[in-house]
Amino acid sequence: MKNISLRTATAIITFFIGVALAVIWIKPPSEQLPLPDNTSRTQPTLVSNVAEFNEESEKYAVYSIVLNEVFVKEGFKSLVIFDKNSNIISPQELERKFDLPVPYILMDEQEYKNHFYGGKEDSERKSEKRNLSKSIAKLPRPIASARLSQVMFNEEKTTAKVMVEYVYCGLCGFGKSLLLEKSEGSWKIVDITGLWVS
Repeated sequence: MKNISLRTATAIITFFIGVALAVIWIKPPSEQLPLPDNTSRTQPTLVSNVAEFNEESEKYAVYSIVLNEVFVKEGFKSLVIFDKNSNIISPQELERKFDLPVPYILMDEQEYKNHFYGGKEDSERKSEKRNLSKSIAKLPRPIASARLSQVMFNEEKTTAKVMVEYVYCGLCGFGKSLLLEKSEGSWKIVDITGLWVS
């Protein structure tokens, strides 16, 4: 039989002690030793404001502030928001839950690209283009087209980060990352970082 080093023996003993403690620790309450009459095994209850956090409504509150800051305050009178985008981190589908002071429409990004930059021209496609043109034609000018990443909240739900991209003509635009903090019940932008410009 080979000699076992002191380190190997210590590792083996430590492993078995760990397994034994794990078995004792995870025993069902019926198999645990009885407690004195004045104690109980109830689990502590965590009280936190995170439980009250509605991620869906907070997400759209963050989006609304970001879109207002990046586009509306810059003079855009309406928005086309890509609701199914694949060119930015965390693709997602969006809903009409934005609180914006300007009109907006949600549109599939590929549909938008096909409309403005080509694509097949069968009768069904021509009909789709006419409908799309009518929707966009109703919007006041200038129009911004925006891509949004998913909102990333910290564990405490007190900060949020989101990326936004403005695309124009397929070649021009910019990308920004925004950091927001929640204070006194509302989200405020605390940092804007330019990511790219074309």
